[in-house]
Formats: sequence, C-alpha cells, structure tokens
Amino acid sequence: MDIIAAIAEELQIKKGQAEAAVKLIDEGNTIPFIARYRKEATGSLNDEVLRNLFDRLTYLRNLEDKKQTVLASIEEQGKLTDELKKAILEAQTQVAVDDLYRPYRPKRRTRATIAKEKGLEPLAQTILAQESSVDIMAEAAKYVDAEKDVADEAAALAGAKDIIAENVSDNAGYRTKIRELTMQKGRLISTAKDPKAESVYEMYYEFDEALSKVAGHRTLAINRGEKEKNKGIRKELGAASHAASNCRTGCAWMGSGIPYRLQDFCRRPYRKGARYHSNLPDGTTEQGRGGKGRNQKAHRQASCHTYLTWKRNSIA
Repeated sequence: MDIIAAIAEELQIKKGQAEAAVKLIDEGNTIPFIARYRKEATGSLNDEVLRNLFDRLTYLRNLEDKKQTVLASIEEQGKLTDELKKAILEAQTQVAVDDLYRPYRPKRRTRATIAKEKGLEPLAQTILAQESSVDIMAEAAKYVDAEKDVADEAAALAGAKDIIAENVSDNAGYRTKIRELTMQKGRLISTAKDPKAESVYEMYYEFDEALSKVAGHRTLAINRGEKEKNKGIRKELGAASHAASNCRTGCAWMGSGIPYRLQDFCRRPYRKGARYHSNLPDGTTEQGRGGKGRNQKAHRQASCHTYLTWKRNSIA
C-alpha cells in the first residue's frame, strides 16, 4: 500500500503536501509546530488536517506491520495461498486483517477442535453439502465410537454442528456482512446498574437509539458510564430485529433431512440470546450477554443467518 497516496486521497490534499508533513512528523516535529512554523513546506495545512494526517499515518503503518506479521505466521504454518496473501495485502482495515487471520490464529482447544480430534469433520462436510438424498442419521451412525467418546448418533451430530459453527464464525466474509448488518439495523441500548442512584449518566439510564444515528459523544459517555463500578450503566448492542426474522425464514426454507440439521444448528445458538455487548462503534471487541465467551455464540447466531440466506440465494 502506498500510504502517502492513500492519505492524500482521503484528506483531499496534494501528495506533495502529505509527503512533506510525514517527513516533518518523522523528524520529531509536533503538530502545533508544523502547523504554525512550517506552512511553506506543507502548503499551509492547518492543525486539524495535520492531526487527521498523523492519526491515519499511525493507523496505516500499524496496519502494514500487522499484515506482515499475519503473513509470516500463516506462511510458517504452511497454509499461505496466493489468494489469501492477495486478500490480506488488499485489506483496508485491521479488523479485516484479523478476520482473514482468524482461522489460522493459534487458539485454545474448543468444542470444534475436540470434535475434529474425534474424526467428525467429514460428517460436518456432509451436512454442509445439503444433499437431501443422504440419510443423515445413518451417516452419523458411521461415526459412533465409544473409544472416541462418541456414544451415539446424537453425539456425532452435536460434534459436527460444533465444527460447522466454528467454520462459519471464522469466515471473514460472513463477519464483514454481520458488522454491516449490525451497523445498519442494530441499536445501542444502555440501562442503569442502579436505577435509584444519582449520577451524571442519568440520561442514559433508559437509552435506546439506532446505531446508525448514535452521535460520537453519546458513545463515549456510555463507554465511560459502563466503566463505573457502582453508579454506572450497562451497555448492550441490540441485534437487528429482522436478523431474527430472516434466520427463522432461512431455517423454514431448508426443508427436511440434512437441511433440517442445519435448521437445528441455526436455532440452537439463536436461543442463547439476541443481544451481545460491544465496544462501539466498530464492534471489534464483542462479548456476549452473560459474560466471557458468549461472543462466539452471538457471532455464530448471526453467521448462521447469513450462511443460510446466502445458501438459499446461491441455489435459487
């Protein structure tokens, strides 16, 4: 990425101005100094533009460093393909890079990992193929193995669904779509930890507003209130109401047999709750309702809706 050109285009300034400003910043000059005493070098860029330039310069440099770190990690695992490398290099945000890296990031043992160790991944692939001519219970029976702690067909299917859930959750395309959906249809909701307590956050004791309309200062205030131990507020990100509707619609369309198993996979995480906490506005550090670890369930719920909808459209 040509960082200088990207900054110049974003801030609508000349490339020469961006180059001069970056050079002065790299030499250790402060923004106020450059704005006041180096106008001839920067083409009279004002303090606001220079601060935005500095912020973007820092972000884009960190982004490039992250890309190289991710590429090195995936290459070390022997899993770097030309297509994946191209996608990472073309990513415009750190969130996008994290999404692409997610399937390859070293992680603790999960239910999906345990299911793979039991040899249930082929069963998961069979379910995803959605071939209605296959008897799913008969197929699951092939994987029953007491030595591997797969007691019956139900246990085999449960493990396969764990694998599917993690695969869908780790899909960068789905995660991007879910973020877009959340920002378009989601709501920022805050409630009081103690409704009777007096505090500077009283106006946010019963706050509910569409994410697309929330002002930045309100988000900052709610974030501060959330950190208060005794008199603060609780923040939630309401799931888009039509996401639930579409999820159920997608499930209903699926029919019977193997699709029914995907239908069950869809409903199971959805029942866990339609809200999850998030550090707004970019939603990069979600945490599910009820405490640590629920973020995965929230993502699987939304990912499931996206998967089923896209699958239906692709077949139609």
